[in-house]
Amino acid sequence: MAQAFNLLFFPRLQEGASQTEVITQLSATLNVERGKVAGWFESGKPTVLLKDVGADVAERYRLAIVSCGGVCNSAQRW
Repeated sequence: MAQAFNLLFFPRLQEGASQTEVITQLSATLNVERGKVAGWFESGKPTVLLKDVGADVAERYRLAIVSCGGVCNSAQRW
């Protein structure tokens, strides 16, 4: 059985990143409405972006989020 991962977005910015710019970049990169991305930050809580995906998919999205200035983690499901 293949490993499954959940992708968690944390409403934090990398050092030196602008929230407005990170929201804009995440919206474009992930093809998600800007208001929804802003809501991830406003909630103040981690948001599950993907559930039960393969390691390659989780890592691809994690790297995209990090490259936009966000903080993300993929956690293996047990």
